[in-house]
Parts: sequence; C-alpha cells; structure tokens
Amino acid sequence: MKITPRQFLVQNRFLAMAIFVTVVAFSSIVFLNVGNVHAQSCGDYIQGGGGTCTDLDPSRQDPAQVAFTANPSSIQSGASSLLSWGSDNSSSYYPYDTCTIDHGVGAFANSGSVSVSPAQTTTYNIFCRHTVQYSTPCGNTNCFTYGYIDSSAATTVSVTQNPSLLVSCSVTPASINTNNSATWAVSASGGTGSYTYAWSGTDGLSGTSASVSKLYTAAGAKSGTVTVTSVGGQSLNTIQPTQDHPGLLGYATDIVAMFLHPVNIAHAMMIACDGGGFAFFIGNGGGCDAGVGGDGPSATTVSCTNTITVNSPLQPDLTPLSLTPHTVVAGQSSVFTATLANTGTAATPNFSSTVYVCATSDAACLGNSLARAQSVWDKLLAYVHAQIAHAATSMKITLTGAAIGAGSTGPQSGSYTFASPGTYQMRLCADLPNNQVTESDENNNCGNWEVLAVCPSGNTIDGSGNCVAPPPPSNPQPTCSLTATPSNSVPSTLTWSSTNATTCTGGGFSAGNATGGSVTAGTPGTYTLSCTGSGGSCSTSADISGGVCTGTPTITIAAAPGRVRVGQTSTISWTATNVPGASPTCTVSGPGVSQSIPAGGTPTCAIPNGSASPTINTQSTYTITCAGISKSVTVNVIPKFIEF
Repeated sequence: MKITPRQFLVQNRFLAMAIFVTVVAFSSIVFLNVGNVHAQSCGDYIQGGGGTCTDLDPSRQDPAQVAFTANPSSIQSGASSLLSWGSDNSSSYYPYDTCTIDHGVGAFANSGSVSVSPAQTTTYNIFCRHTVQYSTPCGNTNCFTYGYIDSSAATTVSVTQNPSLLVSCSVTPASINTNNSATWAVSASGGTGSYTYAWSGTDGLSGTSASVSKLYTAAGAKSGTVTVTSVGGQSLNTIQPTQDHPGLLGYATDIVAMFLHPVNIAHAMMIACDGGGFAFFIGNGGGCDAGVGGDGPSATTVSCTNTITVNSPLQPDLTPLSLTPHTVVAGQSSVFTATLANTGTAATPNFSSTVYVCATSDAACLGNSLARAQSVWDKLLAYVHAQIAHAATSMKITLTGAAIGAGSTGPQSGSYTFASPGTYQMRLCADLPNNQVTESDENNNCGNWEVLAVCPSGNTIDGSGNCVAPPPPSNPQPTCSLTATPSNSVPSTLTWSSTNATTCTGGGFSAGNATGGSVTAGTPGTYTLSCTGSGGSCSTSADISGGVCTGTPTITIAAAPGRVRVGQTSTISWTATNVPGASPTCTVSGPGVSQSIPAGGTPTCAIPNGSASPTINTQSTYTITCAGISKSVTVNVIPKFIEF
C-alpha cells in the first residue's frame, strides 16, 4: 500500500517527535556558533533572546484579538453548531500560526470552522499563537531574534435537552380467529423526533416500519415487541484541510531550512490532535485531519410489548358413533338409525347423512374411495373421495335429523328396502354428500365399514340378529296353471297342472276333476281352470284367438261426391275382406279422418264396412292400409269464379 510522507510521520509519531527535538537542539547549537542567543524581555508582547528590543519595526501593531463565534449559539439536543474563528491577516497585524480549541475539538490553522454537537451547554475556548522574527546587530554580526504572541477567546453553545422518548404500541384487533391478519402499530414522541423501528415476536413477527401486518394460522397467545430508536448522534467535524508538502523531498527541504535559519525553529509546530494523533508542519500552514466533535449525544432506545389472542373459530365437528340395525329382511322396509357426535365448539344446522352399502361380492363398489384404507393422503382427500364414492355406490340410505349442539350427540334415521338377500358392507358418513355443515375437521365424518346381513323374504330376526326361516305350513295353499298351444289359432291344446290340490274343474272344457292333464280345443275363446285342496283354492285362464287367413285381401275406398266446393263434406267409405294375419287390422287416414279398424269376426278375416264425412277445404287424399296393402281416393275442390 502506498503511503505519503505525512502518513509515515503520523503513523510513527514518537519517531517524529524525537526528530523534532533533535532538530531543535542541533539548530540551537549551530546558532550559538553564529551569535549570542539568549533569552531576554522585549516588551509586553515580544519575548525572545539576542540583541536589543529597539530594532523592532514600530509600524507593526499588536495582533488583533481572534474572532471566535458559534452559529447557532443555541441548539436542540442532538443538533450541531458551527464554530468559526480567524483574524485580520493584513500587513498591519500579526497573523496566527496555529489555533487550538478545547473539549477535545482539536488544533487547526489560523482560520477555519468546525461542527460540534455538545450533549449539554458548553463554553468552548480557543488559543492562538503567532511567532515573529527580526534581526539586530550583535557586535560584528547580526543576530536573529524570534518570539511569539498568544491570543484567546471563548464562545458558548447553549443546549436545550430533548423531551424523553415516549413509545406506545398496539395491535388491532386484540382478538382474532386463525387464518386472519392483525395490524401491529407503534406511536413515538419525544427524543430527537427522528425514529427507527425493529419489530419481533411470536410466529416470526418482523418489520422495520411503524405499522406491520401479520397473518396468524395457529391459535394461542401471541406477543409482539417493537424497539424504537430516537436517532441522535455525533457529527463529523468540518475543518480546513491540512497543508500538504510535495512528498518527502519537501519535508527534507523544510528540515534543512531549519538548520540554515534559526528563526524557523519557531515555525516548526507539533500539535496534538483529537483521538491520539498529531500534526507536524513548518511555516504557517497545516492542522489536524477531520475528526469527531466532542461531547456528542448518543441514540436513545425504548421497547414496547403487546399481546393478541388468536382463537380457533367456533365450528362444529361431526363424527359417527353407531349405526343400527345390522340385520334386515329383504322385501321389507327397514329403518336405519345412527348416532352422531358433535365434538366441536358450535351447534350444527339441520343436515343429512348417508349410509353407503356394498354387496360383499361387489368388487367394484368395495374398490371405490370409501373402501380405501385411511392413510394420511386418504384423510386429506376424504371429502373428494366421498364425492367420487357417492356417485359410484348404487345403494345409498339417506338419514335425516335435527341440529346437534356443541359437545352433544344426536340421532338420524332413514328407511330402505333391500330387494335381494345377502351379505353386505355398510358405512355411515355424516354430512355427506351435501356438506351442509362447515366443520373444524372435515376428514373424520365417515365411520368404519360394518357387516350388514339381509335375510330372505319371509324370514324373521331373532334376538341375536340372526335370520330365522319360517316353518312350512301344515295346509299349503294350492297353485294351478293353464296354457293353450297354439294360442292364436285352432285347433289348440289346453294343458293344466296344480300343486297341493285334490280336484280341478275346467271352464269351456272338461278336466274330469283331474289335478293335471291336457285336451284339444277347436273353438277360439277364453278357457278357465279351478282347483281346490285342504289349504284353499286357486284359479287361472288361457285365451285362444281365431284362425289365420291366407290369400290376397280385397280392399276398397271411395269418396262421394268426388268434387266439392270449399267447406262442403264428402263421404269416404271403405271395405276389406280376406285380410291375412291372426288378428287383422286396417287403418284409414286423411285430412279429418284417422281410424284403426280390427277384423269383425273369425274366420271371415274381414273388417266391418265403414265411412266418414270430413269437411273438405282443399284437395284431400284418403288411404286405407291392410296387411301392408294400401288403396287411396282423392276429393277435389271446385274453384270459385268471381265476376268482374
């Protein structure tokens, strides 16, 4: 690192002092060889040695008193005042070589200024010194005579103390629920009027402004502390810069000059500087480097603490406790009853729940979300899983009930009829799928899977929840059946059978009291069977329709008249014979006519003759269709002529 000669002397102050003393001593020895130098009184202002005092230049006047001022002379604590000094440097006055200000302010050149920040009212004193030289005859030679003149002055800086630093802090609101924000604020007065802020507290509260916002996600008592600093402090002195010499060669030249000119000894100055340093200069220039003014005020710090309560919101929390029954009978409406607990801090509104049911053999149902193990992820996604499962589960039992108070239990019920017996799995999920209750925990609404037994129809359930089949009856009810083959033509075979019957009789045929048998029927119609036994009686019937016609049907349709004026009627008439099919039917359609006409008897295979008289407003076509064969007739409209 490059270092200047001045920096070298400052960093090696003791070496410099030794050099200074040595130079002064050596030059004194030299001057003793030149002339007789001794101390004597030379008037009120000039002191020194050698010669007489009569050779002083009478035109020279006493030096002016040093001018020393403070601006402003009154300050608030923490503020600064500028100290300034100087004198008239014209030829009529002696200029000062160096000036020193007490209270650790420092030593400076003969004029300048420095900023100070005293903590209390302070009187500053300045001391300035001027060196003089002149010659006087000393026998055969001239003697050099030197001396100095001192001057001093004082100025006072009055300090008004700042008011005490007062701090108050608040948090708004004072109580919140989780997942809400609170605003921390601080108010400060007194001190210097300039403040800095540092916030700290529970859950990572931080900030550097007068107001900070904090989001709280966990419940509990939270604290916040703000540290307020009233900024005061010490100001850097602003002084005249020191006089620099052109490197080490310049210093060497000055030192040689002291050897050659004894009077320069008086111009070689070494002054103490604030902070333990010093300045060494030759001639009238030089001074200390900038430093810190003495008696500066320090910063004031005050802390404030406040608290806020973060509450868990008042919400219900539903969990299933029980679900009954575990055994029901197929074909019967069964009432299911559940008990639910509200372990939350608020009552529920009215809500519904669902019992999901899967057959034990239904792998698809049991494989949906409701049947999954309750892992961490499944609990986090329980509501989503429930919605998916609700859509995927075919058997669902809706339960309803009244609201449940905080910390209480309540019942819900609903009915369901199972069509088929078997073994099932059922699971109760509170408040699903509608999610009508906003809960503190939505992941504990479903209970465990439980076995549900559905007994066959006619069974009963014993006290242990087991299915009990009914005993066989002592006098069973008879059953009977009667069929006709074929049923749409003759001849046809009538066949009958029965159970638990002792005798059967036929209607339209002879059963011969037999409980079973067959006969041939040659006529279409309705035949009946009645059977009796010790357990009761039964009856049934069978129908035989007409024979099937074959060949080409004969179909006609006509309109009379075939031409009419607008608004008149025309009679549409039709016939159809030998219509094929077991139950022949014909249709007639057109404007104002729409009929379906079955055959009138067997075995004619003909439909009854028919007619209709629609009003004709425009040219109209009428069609009869039998067994896929159609005939049509058109009624035309006579135009109306207008004379002109």
